[in-house]
Amino acid sequence: MSIRDTALMTMITDKSHWLTQRQRVIAQNVANANTPDYKARDLVPISFRDSLRQAERNLQLQQASAGVGFAASTASDAYRVNRGRASYEVTPDKNQVVLEEQIVKMNQTQNDYVLALNLRRKFSQMYRTALGTPGGGR
Repeated sequence: MSIRDTALMTMITDKSHWLTQRQRVIAQNVANANTPDYKARDLVPISFRDSLRQAERNLQLQQASAGVGFAASTASDAYRVNRGRASYEVTPDKNQVVLEEQIVKMNQTQNDYVLALNLRRKFSQMYRTALGTPGGGR
């Protein structure tokens, strides 16, 4: 079993993909801050529980079909856009982008991404240490 096949690494990868897509949506919001009738968008938060269930399903598929060479993939750029909350600030041209709110979201996304990268690095070090391979004790 590869380190990439572990549930934790799968969840970190999913979260990283989600954060990348969220940063893209936030950038689109900022770019359209002066566009009439534009409504700010955001992604539906990724569910840790759903991600764990998906990782378990993929692991079972890989184990069941190891002789065939089948490997399931969860990489997807199709995240749902959250349209649930309306903005309280609307400009006269009906633009609902609040730049301060977008900057806060951008900073949260960046901090979450750094956290995911640090988790990935620490888990890789722990994995290497457990296997007794070079570079595991750093």
